[in-house]
Amino acid sequence: MLERFEEKIQKINNYINSGDMSSAKRLSNELHYELILHEQNNDPRYYVIIFNLGGLLIDIGMLAIDAEASNKGLSLILSYEAEIKQVVPSHAIYYTLANGYTQVERKSNDIVGFEDLKKERHLHYQWKALHECKSSTNPVPDEYRINLANSLKIHGRFVEALTIYNEVLKKNETLYECWINKAKTLEKIARFTEVFSDSLLIEIINCYKKSLESPNFPAHQTDFIQNEIKTLEQNFKEFNLKEERELTQKEYDQHSEYRKYYLNTSLHLSLHGLHCKCVGSRRDELSIVLKSIVSGDHTIPKMEMILNRLKSEFAYARHLLFEYEKFEPLDDLDKEACFTELFNNEVIGLKIEKVKMGFKLCFGILDRIANAVCELHDLYPQKNQKVYFTSFWGLDFDKECKERLEKFNQIKTLHLTALYSLAIDLSQSEEIRLYRGQRNDLEHNFVVVYNGIQVEDIYNSFDIQKNILLIKESDLVDSYIHLLQLTRSAIYSFVFHVQEYLVKIQKSSDEKLAMPIVLPKKVEF
Repeated sequence: MLERFEEKIQKINNYINSGDMSSAKRLSNELHYELILHEQNNDPRYYVIIFNLGGLLIDIGMLAIDAEASNKGLSLILSYEAEIKQVVPSHAIYYTLANGYTQVERKSNDIVGFEDLKKERHLHYQWKALHECKSSTNPVPDEYRINLANSLKIHGRFVEALTIYNEVLKKNETLYECWINKAKTLEKIARFTEVFSDSLLIEIINCYKKSLESPNFPAHQTDFIQNEIKTLEQNFKEFNLKEERELTQKEYDQHSEYRKYYLNTSLHLSLHGLHCKCVGSRRDELSIVLKSIVSGDHTIPKMEMILNRLKSEFAYARHLLFEYEKFEPLDDLDKEACFTELFNNEVIGLKIEKVKMGFKLCFGILDRIANAVCELHDLYPQKNQKVYFTSFWGLDFDKECKERLEKFNQIKTLHLTALYSLAIDLSQSEEIRLYRGQRNDLEHNFVVVYNGIQVEDIYNSFDIQKNILLIKESDLVDSYIHLLQLTRSAIYSFVFHVQEYLVKIQKSSDEKLAMPIVLPKKVEF
């Protein structure tokens, strides 16, 4: 009987791949009824089939926009979660639950409220799936990263999502869903930044065309993607995609070694650089000013001053990483810093201190973004509390924060919720909340960074402090790179929020605004 159930699972999967969602749903409902009727709780395969059916129902719900199917699939897995955990890897369960919650929790494209954002579980489970997969030393499947990016995009964290799509596509260009999601993300960024350059539209077209080249592209979606391409190509009289790519490569080759490194590691602050590595991405030109923003007061200069500070500190933090990666021993300085050999594999010296310093700098940048939001909206916490990025929100959703919640919802933009989403992750996500603990230990306690497979301490030198943090050098560097990317994303979200908020204020104002203030760019030196 179980063999027959497994055959039906394969048939349902085939229906989904061919785009026949009605047949897939019909057979799924039949199988669901049979599984409940003929429960075989002594056979592990039974719970694998239950899990697979739940996942397929969730897929049907996503592809057919069928909330009933998604709810049924999610409920099925949750009903047997304890049994399923005995036979299915935890990361696969979290990944499937994340997909289910994505369909169930998002019933519209409206900006999610701050209260609902904290209750949502889809992004939480995407991080859990990634973390569990890494912890088990398994390679992280591409679909895990893609769906994590999709969840980030739902929360308005477009720059983070774009970074993940690009990282996945570097390794595997045949993932049609990744190309399509990248195109959609670029379209969204273009709308709210008012940047509709030829190079951006060409890159979006390229993404759609690359998706069609995938050997796994579902035939039933071909017409839709081709219509998207046709609509975009109407903006051009004539263009040659091959020539455009050759020109971009030529201009990229002329960048400095620094610039190439920041573009390749997604550590630039260039709007143009989000979609193209040509000469237009040679500088961090990110700015508050938009064509549609006309302001007669001094809000824009104040916000530009804050942005200058953020960009300056971020430039230093990423430069520390560059120096670490390209580090060349400075014989004289290394000789002056004389260390005792303790045979404990500890990494010490100028090179690793660059990573430690940059790691701490990132949290300072995030805290300054929190201060800027407080300044813009008069949201400073009461009782002279210090402002920290992860806690200044003060939204514990009890009676005391009701007034503060109302104020946040009044000024709500998609990009402010993106910042709040990041703050939640830094506090709760299994994958990145560790960064806060590492930062605090680096600042206040003893941290031992070691190389090699394991720590050796023949003199018990690490007994100087209980619960001393031991971290592998490669793990600390990986965390630092990701933290830099998160910080960069927060800077973009801050800029996008200020822009959207000022446009909203301008539209709601009945007064004529004064002549706009023109802010020149500083001369490079």
